[in-house]
Amino acid sequence: MQNGKVSNQCANKSKSKVTFSPATTHILNVTTHIENLLMHIKQLESVFKLESKERYGYLIRKVADFEQVFLIADKQGNYVTCGNNNEKIIPIWPELEFAQELIKTEWKNCVVTMVELNNFMNWMDKLETENYLIGGFPNQKLNSIVVKPTEIKNHLIFECEQYE
Repeated sequence: MQNGKVSNQCANKSKSKVTFSPATTHILNVTTHIENLLMHIKQLESVFKLESKERYGYLIRKVADFEQVFLIADKQGNYVTCGNNNEKIIPIWPELEFAQELIKTEWKNCVVTMVELNNFMNWMDKLETENYLIGGFPNQKLNSIVVKPTEIKNHLIFECEQYE
């Protein structure tokens, strides 16, 4: 704006093609990747901050949608448990990244394992007879909703029916 008048100088300029060097393009790609990672980390943190009941609902929706669940196992393939001597709770997560957060701190010598939904559902009856419980989507403090295996199975069946 000059002297209160709108300037239209840019409209009269000829169009020119802008090209970036490979190094500039690489920097732009790395910057975009870093921004995406930061956004992903913020999303993980915001979901982890949800109350246990809300995380459990998130777990049921995601597992039903993607038809897989994530557990943590030791080097021998045994799934980790938490709880006291009277309770055997198997923690589960809806997505790989959430479970990976806990092997950074709680279970450093373990690995994350994906279990397909059908196999997980079939396993629930056996866990029920062996008096195991399921910890539905624990956060970093291991807070979660704890349910019987048949309860989570029924919740997942109901949710899966919503997708049909």
